[in-house]
Amino acid sequence: MSGSYFQRFHMTKSISLVLSVSVALLTWYSCANDPHQQVSDKGFALHLRMKSEPDRIHPMLSRRGNATQIEHKIFLPLLQVDPTTLQLYPVLAERMPSKTIVPVGPLKGDIRYHMTLRPEARWSDGTPVTSRDYLFTVKASQNPALRGNQWRSLLHTIDSIAPDPGDPKSFEVFVQPGLLSDIVAGNFELYPAHHYDPNGILERYSLHQLKGETLLQDTALLAFSEAFSSAALSRSKVMGNGPYAVKLWEPNQRLILQKKAEWWGKKHANSPGFIAHPDALHYHFIPDETAAIALLKGGKLDQIPDLTPSKFNTLRHSADTLKFGFYTPVGMRYYFIALNNLHPALADVRVRKALAHCVDTKMFIDKMLLGLATPVAGPVHPSKPYVAKDLRPVALDIDLAKELLQSGGWVDSDGDGVLDKVINGKRESLSFEILVTGSELGKNLALLFKQDAARAGIQINVRPQRLSAIIQQVREGKYDMAALAARQSPTYDEMRQSWHSSAVAGRGKNYAFYSNPEVDRWTDSLSIVSDTAQIFELYDKIQRRIYDNQPVIFICAPLERIVVSRAFEPFIATVSPGYDECLYQRKE
Repeated sequence: MSGSYFQRFHMTKSISLVLSVSVALLTWYSCANDPHQQVSDKGFALHLRMKSEPDRIHPMLSRRGNATQIEHKIFLPLLQVDPTTLQLYPVLAERMPSKTIVPVGPLKGDIRYHMTLRPEARWSDGTPVTSRDYLFTVKASQNPALRGNQWRSLLHTIDSIAPDPGDPKSFEVFVQPGLLSDIVAGNFELYPAHHYDPNGILERYSLHQLKGETLLQDTALLAFSEAFSSAALSRSKVMGNGPYAVKLWEPNQRLILQKKAEWWGKKHANSPGFIAHPDALHYHFIPDETAAIALLKGGKLDQIPDLTPSKFNTLRHSADTLKFGFYTPVGMRYYFIALNNLHPALADVRVRKALAHCVDTKMFIDKMLLGLATPVAGPVHPSKPYVAKDLRPVALDIDLAKELLQSGGWVDSDGDGVLDKVINGKRESLSFEILVTGSELGKNLALLFKQDAARAGIQINVRPQRLSAIIQQVREGKYDMAALAARQSPTYDEMRQSWHSSAVAGRGKNYAFYSNPEVDRWTDSLSIVSDTAQIFELYDKIQRRIYDNQPVIFICAPLERIVVSRAFEPFIATVSPGYDECLYQRKE
């Protein structure tokens, strides 16, 4: 297992995706996070640039990929996925769990997992990691009153949890059989119950009660949700069981993770999931690439990821090229333009398809990404074995866009160059606002889109926004279009989070507010089937229906672009964000 784990960091092809920029907060503060854990200022420190700031450190509630990147250093799961073999290996779990099928009773047909936690596993205040923490985490994920919770649909197939009354490190989990049952059972970060629910509120409710909707307005659950979602538990009072703790967070400037002086996992320091070479990880929030490159050249930064292709190539061919290593690994991300399917005009599939034919993806890839990308036709990464390879990415075709709009009744009644139509008794212009961050790629994509859409009689207004503001508006459905990025797992894709109608309005990542009964049924079926042929057939159906419905505009899966000082031996990864800083080593 360890061989395949290390192999993955040396693969050199890649695909990534991010249309983001920095996020500014209005207040300044720093916090000595995890006060129970002593940290040291000495040793090997790695300085990395981040384009934007994490929204919070809270795996169940955070929205940004860079937050997930940091959370993985602080919180550990029972089981982790090796992205090369797609096989699970134990981390918090002492060993891979045994599995049996429940033969009789109310849980008949469920998979029973017998879990045993490592005896030495502890939270940073010294409290043991126990079955209580697992039960609390799953209950919190199913709390119907918790807004912004991304785990509810992911863990909804866990039917029951039975702690061993004689051993707090042992318990059984009952999961509905299906595609992701092993992932669902153990591949999520645990929270310490005593820290995130000190009053034991969730202990008053059964998992079955929480999985329903009847407690949506329950006073105690609402109070728990407010406390659980608080800024304190997302920033200044984060507690984990991993190798690092937050030492300092200066909003809009930097975040420092310090390796714990007494971390229980260091006895497994040569095992996958436990390796943490740097003594400190310094994440510097630097939206401006020119400033970041200057700091890299001056030795103040050790790495810059996600450079724009032009800056990446310029630096690679500069006089400083021998000082740095240049990497383009395969990532699991793609660019897309979210369309609000609740918008009166965008509710018409002909309008959505016409807009897709107004995006010159080829020019965007060739001229702006300098060829470092692959076009995508749907919601499955082109490297996945079940991608529908015969679906052709939508190409620029202004004449076809005009035909689609004409068939939908759109005309230029007033001669202003913008098509219009009467909808619900009111004449509406075919005019949309697209939200983009301040990144060069995002703005260039939007301007290219605007130019070609105008040729079809569509007006596009480009509105730059902070990423945090964009995500908030998208979650609330208060937008027309938004340039975004989607991250994907190295394993099977959990389609329910992004494409099921239940995952809208802040309850998941269905930012398009897309609803299709058949897609709902197929994504539900993915949770309960285990036959590979059936799995691939369901993925194929989902891709084709989404392709036909065009709820968003799929753009491309670009290569990661990472520059690292040659003073370090990096570990370049095949999954987002394209590297694992925990495995970096300083060259002698």
